[in-house]
Amino acid sequence: MAQRRNKSTTPGLASQTSYVVYGVIIVVTVFVVLAVARYYPTSSSNLPADTSVVTAAQIELPEEAVSISVEDMRQEIQDFNNQFIANYPNAAAPHKIAAEFAQQTYRYEEAQSHWQTALQLDPQSIDAQTGLASVAIEEGRPQDAVDRLEKLLPSHPANLQLSIELARGLQQTGKLDQAAQVSLEALKWFPYDGRLLQTAAEIELQRGELSSAKALCERGIEQHPANGSLHFILSNVDRRLGNVELADQHLKISKDLRPEGKPGASEFEANYERSLRKLVALTLAQAAEFTLDQGDAKQATKIALRAAEINPTSGIVYSTLSKVLYRQERFADAYQAQRRLIEIEPDNPLNFINLSKLAFLAGDAPGGKKALLIAYQRMPNSPIVVTALAAFFLEEGNFEKARQLAEKSIELKPTVQAYEILSVVYANLGDPRRQAEADRQIEQLMKSSPLGDEPALK
Repeated sequence: MAQRRNKSTTPGLASQTSYVVYGVIIVVTVFVVLAVARYYPTSSSNLPADTSVVTAAQIELPEEAVSISVEDMRQEIQDFNNQFIANYPNAAAPHKIAAEFAQQTYRYEEAQSHWQTALQLDPQSIDAQTGLASVAIEEGRPQDAVDRLEKLLPSHPANLQLSIELARGLQQTGKLDQAAQVSLEALKWFPYDGRLLQTAAEIELQRGELSSAKALCERGIEQHPANGSLHFILSNVDRRLGNVELADQHLKISKDLRPEGKPGASEFEANYERSLRKLVALTLAQAAEFTLDQGDAKQATKIALRAAEINPTSGIVYSTLSKVLYRQERFADAYQAQRRLIEIEPDNPLNFINLSKLAFLAGDAPGGKKALLIAYQRMPNSPIVVTALAAFFLEEGNFEKARQLAEKSIELKPTVQAYEILSVVYANLGDPRRQAEADRQIEQLMKSSPLGDEPALK
């Protein structure tokens, strides 16, 4: 049985070290459960056919979207938002959720009203500030957006939405160099965000920085191959660089991904019902998370399931549903929801990490191991993935494999978790010198970054 060093003991003194059962599930910080990025892969793949499945789940997940007219769907979400706000009259979040829905359906006056109310309820809300700035940009008032956000950026340099909206505002007021500085600085925090890459590439193209714009587009397309706007920008870049054949290829891809073919027409306008379903489901998913945080798990589950009925192909919905069920310790149900997420987003390795965690909690150890192995196959250079797999082999008692993976994880990024695994490995192998060295590294990391551990379950 793998064992763990008691952190209260003196590092390096093996004879004085007490041990407790380690257990892969104890290492929750190496699993980024239910905190996956919102991105949609293109290819498809699934778990092996022989993956064990827990059959005790009681939840019924919809197989097809519920039949509902566009008019009824709009009325339903409008009624829902109104009631949601009435249920939590002193909370800013319901107004934020309603504002985002109104804004994305081009009802800017209504969106602005909700954002203003949210800011009154929570004067420190950066979301409300960026929401109001975004409305200003859409209504042709970019300078208002700049005035609102420019003073906030120094104290919130890692706020993605703030950086994007400020860059857009500066871009539309003709301050291209400042816009580029804001967007490129934000990319240090969010190097693979699709919208940020798109914004930065547009600005660089306008500045005539073609090599930079091309590199940004290529990075964005690598991460988000279905983003037609990135292909469109790259087609313009390649054309200006004289790469006419490449430009034509990317223009064709862009048109295929944006089949409306009308200048200025959005994906929302071109595929209204599908887009409305996505937006309604997202709104409900956000409401479900907030409701859960208010302590009403039963209502949160009901809202999340309705979101799944509206749009049963939404990864965000099943990520939320899985989280809602997990927080209620309904692990078998959460496992089932996470498996559906895998079907929708099979190329996001972090989904497999989350599936593994839930599989273990639901009693399906073979399924958990297979999910980890798939994650490692698809993301062999992710410290989180490598550390999680190392923890599993440690629990199995395969100390050599655990050691190899922990050392690889440390090469990629030194973390407390990886060194803890090494410490336990060396304790079990009877190597106090190396155990002491691992313990020393743990203490150094804890001192230099006491909050530097991987996120724990929430």
